[in-house]
Amino acid sequence: MDERNKEIFKMRGTADRRPILPEEAAAFFHAIDARDAAGFGIRKLATLDIDGLHEAPACISWERSISLIYYAAWRKRDHFVNALLHARANPSVRDEGLSSSKPAGEEAARQIVDSLRMESAVWLMRALVQLRFRGRRVESTRHCEECQTTNELRAADGLGTMLAWPCGHQCCEACLWRRAARIASCRGASAAAELSCPAVGCSVAALVSEAKSGYNPSTSPAEKKEDWNCSHCGYSNFARRQTCRNCDSLRNGALEVGDVPAADERSSCAVDEEQTLMKRWEAWPPSTRREAMLEQFLTLPEVEAPEVAPKVSKAPRFQAQHPREAASAHLGATRQERTAELHKAAAAGDTLRLLALFEAGVDVDAANEYGQSPAFLAAYHDAAEAISLLAWARADLDRPANGGSSAWACAAAIGHEGAARALVEAGARTVPVQRSAFVGSEPDPSFHWLIPLDSDAAGAGSCILDDALAENFLCQVDHLFESLPVAARTKSCSSDRSYYCDSEGWIQEAFRRAFLAAQEKHRALADLALEVTMPHMRFLHYADVGGGLPPHLDLVRTDEKGRRSTHTFILYLSDCSGGGGETVLLHRMEDNAEAVLAAVEPRRGRLLLFPHLCPHLARPTVVVPKLLLRGEVRLCAAQQGTLVYESTEETRILMFGTRSLDSNSLSFAKSRHRYSRVKRFCRWRGLILCGCSVWMHGTPPLGLQLNATLAARGCSTTQVLAMHAPSRHS
Repeated sequence: MDERNKEIFKMRGTADRRPILPEEAAAFFHAIDARDAAGFGIRKLATLDIDGLHEAPACISWERSISLIYYAAWRKRDHFVNALLHARANPSVRDEGLSSSKPAGEEAARQIVDSLRMESAVWLMRALVQLRFRGRRVESTRHCEECQTTNELRAADGLGTMLAWPCGHQCCEACLWRRAARIASCRGASAAAELSCPAVGCSVAALVSEAKSGYNPSTSPAEKKEDWNCSHCGYSNFARRQTCRNCDSLRNGALEVGDVPAADERSSCAVDEEQTLMKRWEAWPPSTRREAMLEQFLTLPEVEAPEVAPKVSKAPRFQAQHPREAASAHLGATRQERTAELHKAAAAGDTLRLLALFEAGVDVDAANEYGQSPAFLAAYHDAAEAISLLAWARADLDRPANGGSSAWACAAAIGHEGAARALVEAGARTVPVQRSAFVGSEPDPSFHWLIPLDSDAAGAGSCILDDALAENFLCQVDHLFESLPVAARTKSCSSDRSYYCDSEGWIQEAFRRAFLAAQEKHRALADLALEVTMPHMRFLHYADVGGGLPPHLDLVRTDEKGRRSTHTFILYLSDCSGGGGETVLLHRMEDNAEAVLAAVEPRRGRLLLFPHLCPHLARPTVVVPKLLLRGEVRLCAAQQGTLVYESTEETRILMFGTRSLDSNSLSFAKSRHRYSRVKRFCRWRGLILCGCSVWMHGTPPLGLQLNATLAARGCSTTQVLAMHAPSRHS
């Protein structure tokens, strides 16, 4: 799933979701049948309880009530399933006979769908409803392959039937999602999305074959037959169809391919494509496997040549894809793109994607700008199965990242026992890198606010810490910088950059202790808390006089746990006491004296913290060299407030419970661009808009409700910004 889809999938809407009325549900079902997507916009779905159960249409005779996504998946309306998943529909919702029970496996289902490409997520939903349908047509005496529960016991407890695979084995839906979560943690979400049979020694997939059209083009007009009703689901089909349009059963009542066969016809085990590929390559010497992958990889161009005239082509129609097909798509047309896909697959532990990349050709030891190889990334994200697969492909498991840390040292430092065990079993060396977060005498930190926390400027909360880190620690950082390679300059920049990932956490631990020591000595820091220091950092080295940076904003970084950074940190490792080289915090994106809020002189051991939304620049250096370590942190505020605005003179905006703004700061009277004004106001105040929902209450006034995140103020929770504009007649 791409980044845009992830953000949409996480969206919860700005208003409480209201239940869908019966007549609305019937209209939605009709729209799905008619392929009318007008009512399935993300704004509308975000305000509705799309996980509610409704009376099943006549073509779903085996269920009493179903959800919208159940019906869309059964009717193979991929576009509608995609829209419902974007609106955060719960894939595990099903009528289990208990009105107040929580859907089984809801959390696991959401995590798996969130990790998949949308084509595979839609395919998973289509496979799931087929399993539910087959479960209604098998004997009730069979038991779950995971928990050994039978359908008779489930019926006695008022629960629905189990799921059934084409091989005849069955499983509870709750057990299915738990098993899928285990597979996803080991082999990636793509492998879990196959929903293969849980029986030991059987790997039959949930969806054996794609749905057939059912038409017989060879039928002549003279052989025209009458329309017929399916004996399994009662659906009315045209005479030309040989299979039911609703459930794919054959016209004569026999079971179609993919339905439950007789006991003596069941397949005991399906051939696994992964094992087939690996067995084919096992015949080659180990070195030949790697050489074959590298030979194919080198046939790709380094970068894509620019087109003389861009081709205008129609986007392909969205449709569900088997996880293996999706894993083999978009592998990258250049070496750079192919390597980026390899790194993402290794970090995600996606074994299907890795096998597809091996087949297409990759350099299994290609490193990113931090010097991290695919094996290192797999260890960093605790992907043990990916490590075993990379070892099988003859990847170098001992290749160090920038700074000298190995994959095993990274896994051991973080506490990833599974990855560390897989590395040892594959023959990796167990040599840790000895570093200390705090050596020497205890620091005596001094603290100074550059821009107070209650300021109206975007840089509110900017501060500096001096003497918070011991000199011996700074010497270790100096030695680290000397060992790092200098990255190639990809853009106009007057400094050399060296990238480092603190995978062992020694720099992060030093910052944590320094911040705690400063909080104990200076009570003014009690309003802030250092939640996390992002491990990815870079050294900036200005070796020439005149090097600097123009006004700019820093980007937000997200770690592997989904936490987003709020502030930039700069640790100065050299003194520039002769003037020049200052970091200047600005009120706006202008390089003039009126826009300056604060100027920070580089001093060895000084730690500067400022919000990402604060414009800043680096003045030209006079004393060289200038060396600094730059990265991101997440700061949280101890006090949080709400933002409320009403169209009355008495209402004031409260932030952090201490500062207030007059209601004149927001003026919406006779404005045709209210939303634009809200965006400008929030940008001015250092807010980030997360979503918007606009609606009319019959007649004016117009209500506008927005979700806003107080990122620049360090808030970790989402606040609600409610604004009501005056009516047109006021």
